[in-house]
Amino acid sequence: MNGYAASVDWPAAAFWHELADSFPDAIVLLSTRSSAEVWWKSANETIFDINRTLSQDPALVDFVAFPRALLAKTFTPNWTDEREAKQVYDVHNARVRASVPPPRLVDWQPGDGWEPICRALGLPIPDDPFPHVNTTDHFRRMIGLDV
Repeated sequence: MNGYAASVDWPAAAFWHELADSFPDAIVLLSTRSSAEVWWKSANETIFDINRTLSQDPALVDFVAFPRALLAKTFTPNWTDEREAKQVYDVHNARVRASVPPPRLVDWQPGDGWEPICRALGLPIPDDPFPHVNTTDHFRRMIGLDV
């Protein structure tokens, strides 16, 4: 992380605990959805679907080996099982909430916009609306899952 001020998204987020320990003054943003069901629908139709789809192409098996192994190691070996994945999602969120002191934690959902993040970072809230990008439909088109 030398030379960087922040890390977002995956795969760095898989190592949230190690990063939080290494940077004890850093804000931890826990990005969640309104329910495990809503989270599952999004993850299953994007990240999980692309991993399942690409792993069926012999030319791409090596390409998806790392993300699949990382999901198995840092999330659950049964990440394609809806019931287990939703349970692990809820356990993960509870663990983050229990592990990170409230002054460091921003428990955030996409609809919350700029305010909670800016407040935690001590930054002014931008006048621009919070961007809404990377919807399920956009992601699937970008990756070629819905052509």
